[in-house]
Amino acid sequence: MWQHATLEQLVALETVIEEGSLVRAATRLHTTHSTLSRGINRLSRGLGMELFDKTPWGLKPNAAGRAYAAEIRKTLAHARRAYGLARYEVQKGRLPFRIGHCPYIHAELLRLLTGISLPGTDAPTVAIYSAPTMQLVRCVLSGELDVGFGVMPVEDQDLRVEVLAHEFFAVCLPDGHGLIKHPKLSLQQLRGEILFWIPRRLHRPFYDRMVQYLRTLKIDPNQLREAASIAQELDFAALGAGVALVPQSTARFSRAGVQFRPLTDQLVRMESALFFRRGRMTETLKDFVGATLARAHAMKLHPVH
Repeated sequence: MWQHATLEQLVALETVIEEGSLVRAATRLHTTHSTLSRGINRLSRGLGMELFDKTPWGLKPNAAGRAYAAEIRKTLAHARRAYGLARYEVQKGRLPFRIGHCPYIHAELLRLLTGISLPGTDAPTVAIYSAPTMQLVRCVLSGELDVGFGVMPVEDQDLRVEVLAHEFFAVCLPDGHGLIKHPKLSLQQLRGEILFWIPRRLHRPFYDRMVQYLRTLKIDPNQLREAASIAQELDFAALGAGVALVPQSTARFSRAGVQFRPLTDQLVRMESALFFRRGRMTETLKDFVGATLARAHAMKLHPVH
């Protein structure tokens, strides 16, 4: 007979699957290996089925465990969102106006995040946070942030999304590279090169879209190497470990040992957007969004290749 699982058991299941180890999962949840193991065993008994197979390398979710966990993640996401929204309602009026931004948004948009002043004598203070786009989306949906600036695609029916800017990419080459003689480059000219790029975890939809485009050009996605930041991409290129694919605005940075060349592929571009939760349009948010859209439009951040 199926029994109701506790929220604690579901979190334990999710964490063990993500970590691939009871020990690492226990460390992450600040509990003990034995306590976590007992919770997983109680969950399995309550469901009447085993969710993991034991292997020499640790626990591995079986077909039943993977199917169950896929749906449970949705439940936990909604539970976290519900908690965030409830907390927001309790603290509303005492919180600063919270803005989140992804480090990969168009560099010129950073001007919109500096010197922000909200109208009104009772206007809240402003707090600015930095995080990957997908994390910002979760925080805006849960009420932890009022608005986010991130990289497209951002697709959630509960969010209103306004694209503010886009920019094409450039290739960062080490000094002495044979392709420096070309004033512009295409991705096809980079076949066989190691390509340093943003990590998939920072924005999976954007990364996957890039990989799909590479496949249409018959370029092996295994050429991609992850770098933790744009600065690290430039470092790898300067060391001669490969070439880096970076937003064109990065070319304004001075870095010894590298040269930049525009990338001609028009489908390889990064769109920056503002997003906020539908149905939560306060006067402060309305004023901020209106002013931001007007300023972004005046900056004309949609260049022609």
